[in-house]
Amino acid sequence: MLIPSSVITVFLPQDTPTYALHLQAAYGGAGISAVYLLPWAMLPDVIDESHLETGRRREAVFYSYFVFLQKFASGIAIGLSTLALDFGGYISDPCCGEEQPPSVRTVLQYMMSLVPAGLYLLSLGLTTLYPLGPERCAKIKCALDVKRRGDHEEAAIVPRLAGTTTAESDA
Repeated sequence: MLIPSSVITVFLPQDTPTYALHLQAAYGGAGISAVYLLPWAMLPDVIDESHLETGRRREAVFYSYFVFLQKFASGIAIGLSTLALDFGGYISDPCCGEEQPPSVRTVLQYMMSLVPAGLYLLSLGLTTLYPLGPERCAKIKCALDVKRRGDHEEAAIVPRLAGTTTAESDA
């Protein structure tokens, strides 16, 4: 939903009615919700896998890095978009009703359509490399449950079934 919505933005004429823009934004918004929610949904699984491998709970470290990297990426995005607008001839302090050059509209169209669509496709490709599928996550949760119960014989076997190794099982 998000990629088609982004690409459509390039082809919208300048005199597109406001209601059509709102419909297009709502359509794209439904898709962008996944972009914001899925990483937060994946993070607990990563934390569980780390706990199984290392024997330590480090939620604070993972969440701290996650939030820091999001803010860092936002800063880079703001800097790059400012640079792109400057390249397009954006006038930061127009005087006396002076209009922006047409190239600014073109830069904005690409920044709001093709660039995000390309980045979404890249992120989808990288997501396929994510090794924690539903089956593996279930095995990890089972291994952690066994570990919490304190069954040491079974706890040594289950991490291998989950496809991970733990600090305790390696010793």
